[in-house]
Amino acid sequence: MRLRAALLLFVAFPVLAAEGPSTDGVDARVLSEFKTFAEREVAAQKDGFRRYIENFIEEPIAGIRTGRKFLFSGFKVEAVPDVWTFDVRKTDSIVSPYRAVIEFPVIFIRASIWVRGEREFCERQTLKNCLDHGGELYETAIMYKSSAQRIPHNVEREYLYQDGSWAPKSDFDLVLKQIALALDTANPMTPSRAPSLFGIPPSPSPTPE
Repeated sequence: MRLRAALLLFVAFPVLAAEGPSTDGVDARVLSEFKTFAEREVAAQKDGFRRYIENFIEEPIAGIRTGRKFLFSGFKVEAVPDVWTFDVRKTDSIVSPYRAVIEFPVIFIRASIWVRGEREFCERQTLKNCLDHGGELYETAIMYKSSAQRIPHNVEREYLYQDGSWAPKSDFDLVLKQIALALDTANPMTPSRAPSLFGIPPSPSPTPE
């Protein structure tokens, strides 16, 4: 609910969000430079995320198997709304006297698909490897259904002002992997149990000793 509320705030007030940074103690020249930098940087960052609308952020590995059917699940990007905000702060550091954060929403999806293939090439293997060795996408009306779980997420990119210019604190690819890991931890796959007419059953409770 917190993420959804934050996303609605962005969508409802995009102009207000972009025009209301915290700038206490920030030199006017530095702030002007960051605004110019941020406009280009936001466009580049969003284009980076949009590359994964068609592709998985990381190649999924088979996590559930039943017979010759394997479930692959991974994260893609569904949409990157055209809104953003930023915050600039003065620091106590001599090396990096200013710190800024650009924040914008990204809507991810956890896409899960079934593939029918040979165990040798699919079990605990990547989706690409399974498909490259004869695996075929497989879906039925009840037991083997593809799915897509929508996950709104606010992306924060941190920047430091050093030697008269702004630079990202972390590489984009590293940030993307960290986000994928966080999403996976917060939205784990269903335990590895075979599906039935009633869906994938829950894991049994441990037997008391």
